[in-house]
Amino acid sequence: MKKIEYKQALNPDSIHAKDLDPNVTGYDFGIPGLAVRKVLGHWQLDHIASGYRAFSNLHKTRAECVSAALRAQAISPIDWTVGKETLLGKHHEAIVWHWKNDFLGHARSARFSEETVCHDWTMRDLETFTYNGLAEGLCGACGEVSGNHETDATNNWCPCCDKKKVTSALVLAGLI
Repeated sequence: MKKIEYKQALNPDSIHAKDLDPNVTGYDFGIPGLAVRKVLGHWQLDHIASGYRAFSNLHKTRAECVSAALRAQAISPIDWTVGKETLLGKHHEAIVWHWKNDFLGHARSARFSEETVCHDWTMRDLETFTYNGLAEGLCGACGEVSGNHETDATNNWCPCCDKKKVTSALVLAGLI
């Protein structure tokens, strides 16, 4: 790994950032556009072009952090050399979400996003519900699955049995 110098993004309105040096040293580890560095005892990934922290998962060693990043990049390749605005754009939203899950779930199976989490919903389904702001729900009275419920719903109306016993998939999965 090669040491590289770059500038971290600092919030000028933050009193905690007032005395921080924007110049930092990280390590190029093989994914162009990303660097790994130690911050407050843990290793994190920085997006070099913007200077913002890309991801952190409280890794104690650089090797663990790099291994998780390389695994995520192999599963969901992203061009990290582009600007922050491009990465946060609508067309990158899903792939960045999956990359993050693969990075954070480095100890999980390689098919983490496709595994069933709750009922018949996969992590990918639950992520889609989160993006849309509405989720499918399961009726506690008749067991029917219906859509377009608030993501935190626990007492929505069921169109099949006319009772208010629908719970959102995100609540059932324990994500909310």
